[in-house]
Amino acid sequence: MELHTSSTPGLYAELDRLGDEIAELAAHLDAATAHLLDLIREFDARGGWNNGFRSCAAWLTWRVGLSPGAAREHVRV
Repeated sequence: MELHTSSTPGLYAELDRLGDEIAELAAHLDAATAHLLDLIREFDARGGWNNGFRSCAAWLTWRVGLSPGAAREHVRV
């Protein structure tokens, strides 16, 4: 398969833009995840889940919809 050389610079520029957007969004997700984990850590330490739930992970499963394993991992981190 041969690429048309006249469209190649435009194609590469568009792919670079998409790659930059992916990297930027990934950075935002990483920052949001770090903030979420900080909030969960504080919520767990202060016993915010201790109003009828067995653990912070159980509360996260109910309140946020995480699977039990993912909820435990969020609390563990």
